[in-house]
Amino acid sequence: MRNQNRITPAQARQLMQQRAILWDVRTPAELPNLPSNGHPVIVCCRSGQRSAIAAELLAQAGRQVYDLGSINCWDGPLTR
Repeated sequence: MRNQNRITPAQARQLMQQRAILWDVRTPAELPNLPSNGHPVIVCCRSGQRSAIAAELLAQAGRQVYDLGSINCWDGPLTR
């Protein structure tokens, strides 16, 4: 299945200005920790494979989700 919600870093920055959450899903344990605050979610991982899976699962759960793909394309700040 091709991810229709793949976005660029510039689009991710715009969404984050509108309160979207950038969520790193490099480890499977990260997905259940996602806040349930209703904000849109931007997922990313190391290669883009896990983020595509996470995006699909979150979309099926009714979340508004976007897939940045590989974190290597991100040129903005990162925090833990």
